[in-house]
Parts: sequence; C-alpha cells; structure tokens
Amino acid sequence: MKLGNKLKAGFAALAMVLPILLSGCNSEKSDAYARFDYDLTEYITLGEYKGIPITASNIEVTQEDIDMQVQALLAQKGESKNIPEDQALVAGDNIICRCIVTLDGEAIPELYEESSTFILGIGHYGEEIDNALIGTKQGDKVTAKRTLGDMYGEYAGKTVDYELYVLGGYNMALPAYTDAFVKAFYGYETIEKFEAELRNRMLAFRRENQMGYLVTQCWESVMNNVTVLQYPEAELKENVEYYVADAQATAESIGMTYELYLDNVYGMTPEEFEVAIEDQAKADLKSDMVVYAIARAENLTISDERYTQYLGRFIDEYDDFMYPYEVENTFGKEILRSEVLKEVVKEYVVEVANITYSAETEA
Repeated sequence: MKLGNKLKAGFAALAMVLPILLSGCNSEKSDAYARFDYDLTEYITLGEYKGIPITASNIEVTQEDIDMQVQALLAQKGESKNIPEDQALVAGDNIICRCIVTLDGEAIPELYEESSTFILGIGHYGEEIDNALIGTKQGDKVTAKRTLGDMYGEYAGKTVDYELYVLGGYNMALPAYTDAFVKAFYGYETIEKFEAELRNRMLAFRRENQMGYLVTQCWESVMNNVTVLQYPEAELKENVEYYVADAQATAESIGMTYELYLDNVYGMTPEEFEVAIEDQAKADLKSDMVVYAIARAENLTISDERYTQYLGRFIDEYDDFMYPYEVENTFGKEILRSEVLKEVVKEYVVEVANITYSAETEA
C-alpha cells in the first residue's frame, strides 16, 4: 500500500524516536552497535555509498544579507506605529501575516507560520511573495508560488504554494546604527566587529541547513543502492508493534476508539493500517541496518564530545528534561549513542560524496 503524505508525516515523526522507544529491548547491550549485534550480510548487501554525485548551491553571506539582518535587529529596538487597516502596504513596511505552505495540495506543517513578521520588499520569503503582498491591506488574502532553496532540506528545489493572510502592518522609528548602538546592545566595540560576527553566525546557520539537504539527498541514493535479502523477524515485529501501540495510545489520549482514530486521521481500517505499517517498518529497518553496516565497514565511532553535544540538543528540544542524566536514565545510554551513530554515518556519506557546487548561491 502506498502511503499518503499525511501518513508518511505521522510515521516520520514516530520513526525519529522509534529506536529510543525500543530501548527496553536493548538496554543491556554495551556498544554503539547494540541493536544489530550480529552479521548483517545475511540481511542486506551494501551498494555504492562513496562518491555519491550531488549538486548543491554555494553558501555565502552578502553585505545585502548583513544589512537585512541589521535592519531586523534595529526594528527590535525601535518604536512601532500601526498602519491603518485601510492603508495599502508598501515596500519597507513591516507586515504580519499567516503563511500556509502546500505542495501538490498537501500542507507542509513545518513551514506553517501562524504569525510571521518581516519587512516587505527585502525578499524574506523571496521576490514572488513580496510582489504578491505589496499593495495589500489588513484582512486580504493572496497566493503565490515559490521554488525553495537547498536550506529547505527534503523540499529543496520544489515549487510550493503560499497562502498568505495579511494580519496587519506597522512602521518603525529605528535607532541610529552606530558603534555606540552595537556596544550598548550587543557588546561589540565597532560596527565592523559586530557585522563580522553576524556574518559568521549566518554562514553557520546556512551551512547547517544545507547539511540537512545534503544528508537527505545522499542517503536516498545510498538506500537505492542497497539490496535487502531478508528482514530480521524479531526487529521487524518489534517495529510494527510499536507503531500500533503508539496509534492506540494516541487514540486513547484524545478519547477516541482505535478504529475511529485511524479512520479520521489516516482514512484506514486497522487492517489497512497494519499493512501500511509493515511497509514503513521495513523501510525504517532497512535504513537502520545500512547505518550499522557502513559504521562497521568504515570503523566509525562516536566521540564523547559528540555524544555530549547530542544530549544538549535533546534537552533543548524536549522540555521534559533539564540534565543529561535524566535523558540517559529514561532512554538508556546505549540507545542514545545509537542515535548519534546514525548522524555520524550519514554525515560521513556526505563527506565522501562527489558534491558539485553550482554557481548559484543560496541565501
């Protein structure tokens, strides 16, 4: 059964934490390869994973980019004055709008913005969006198309539809941009030093986003080159059971029967859902086996520093934890290290890929 976008999105979210949910079955293993402590050549044959060809845009930060960021920071320190509801917005105005982004009619939740504020006319969402919004008034709705860049990961290169609801606008009385300003608010002695730091941070952010795109593209190619001989029965059953248990728990938490929940959310009967689950469980299991196989083949390991960084990111993302030991006590150190191993392997595949950088730059 082919999964729809809604079902894929639901499974993708669970797939991110599935190995952690499975920690109870593997918590006594002692190394980073805990889940598959046996010969994987009986189950998969690795294809080519080095030298994967991929094209990406150059990453740079221009002075124009710096100027845009400076204007946004000045706006944070300025005083605002609302634009009348019946007055058309022009380039340079600050606009507030709700953004709904769809691809082939399916909403992209991670790009949804309930209340996005930006300066009109500087290309925050691209020229196409600015052109659609200039001249609008509070309460207007407009649509526009935009092709997304590398920093949008799996959606890079896709042409998406924006549905924009204008919630309002305002103008800012901005403070003077001087050495005194950057020293008073940001601790830098001069504008030159301040802008150098801005450039470094913007470059780091853009490179991090591009890495997500490169990992997605490279890993897709790696997976296409793999031959599955058979699936380990115990691990496949384990994956399926946790998908079912998660759906049942979610249904119970919102006061619905399992059958009604599946029908409302996925448009499926329990039988159809379980068929779809098995397909997804196999895909997840295949990916996990490939990670471990490459790690062993290349002797990839996890440094204590990398593991500590992962725990820090985990704590930042989930509000339930304040300290690393809480995360480890909940999920188990070995399983957490296996998640870090996935990152290490996928980054390695990018490192040894044959990447061609186009002349076009990614802003």
